[in-house]
Amino acid sequence: MTHTIKVNYTNGNEVITKINGTANEVSKHYCQNNIMAWKSNEPQAKRIEFLESELLKEYSSYIYLFIDFEGNGLLQ
Repeated sequence: MTHTIKVNYTNGNEVITKINGTANEVSKHYCQNNIMAWKSNEPQAKRIEFLESELLKEYSSYIYLFIDFEGNGLLQ
């Protein structure tokens, strides 16, 4: 399944891109990237919004929010 997503990062940047996979595979991909980014003090994905996706036939919106690795809540 191909999705068009918007990824918001902790430094304020955002990227719109296409990605293949299930919703769980997409979130896992960015979660794994966040671990590497956190270790190297780089911006992390804080939000993934599905803009175009088969998921939107079932849901009015579909968004993943990420928490930080130190247990402080949602990434800001």
